[in-house]
Amino acid sequence: MPRFLQKALLASIPICVLLATVPVAKAADQRYIWCWAAPVNPDIRKTFYTRVFVGDFSEMIPIKAAFAKYVRDTYPDDNTGPAVCNFVMTRDEASSALSKAKANTKWNELEVVNTDWTYSE
Repeated sequence: MPRFLQKALLASIPICVLLATVPVAKAADQRYIWCWAAPVNPDIRKTFYTRVFVGDFSEMIPIKAAFAKYVRDTYPDDNTGPAVCNFVMTRDEASSALSKAKANTKWNELEVVNTDWTYSE
């Protein structure tokens, strides 16, 4: 084996060993989440909100779909559109952003509907 390949091989071994021993932290994907959905019809002046809850960022699509389905099933006369979810790093950030969104909704003379919904698989 040529010397330059030997050096390259030896140099790569510690990296491979190091990578093999580093645990994959699933918790790194955990975020604080809150979602909202609004009716498609602008004459229905409501916005539906979840509570803040912990979830995995990789579950973003199922979370949005589950909340949209919950709102459509629970409030069938309101013809809601797709859900929008916000993923942030801390509970304080999530609570603050949710409070601001609700205040903005009220400022726009829309009804805030607190659903208390959280995601569970």
